[in-house]
This record gives sequence, C-alpha cells and structure tokens, in this order.
Amino acid sequence: MHRNPPPPADLVRRRQLEKSVSWSGRERLRCLWYRLRLTVAEMNYATRRMVELQAPWISDDHPSH
Repeated sequence: MHRNPPPPADLVRRRQLEKSVSWSGRERLRCLWYRLRLTVAEMNYATRRMVELQAPWISDDHPSH
C-alpha cells in the first residue's frame, strides 16, 4: 500500500500551536479570511509580474504611446 510522506516539521509545529490555542468561531473565521485574502493578493501580484515580464504591452503601468 502507498503511504504519504510525513508533513514538514514546521507544518506539524504550526498545527500543534493552532490546536493548543482556543479559538472562537469568529476568530477562526477572521484568521481564515485573512489567510485567504493574503493568498489571493500574492497570486494577483505574481500574475501581474508575469504579465509585465512576458507581455509588457498589456501592463497598465506603461503608456502605449
């Protein structure tokens, strides 16, 4: 049978910390919302940079004329 490799030590430590702290439902939701927003912002930035590097004529930052 195929087994998954163990998770990295920092991930295990973070999960243990999250379990050791008592979160209210509102706090948990706020934290997850913040992490989601941060992830989306990072993805948007990465996409924008890729467009700037690969197709600079599409970028809004530079005038076309």
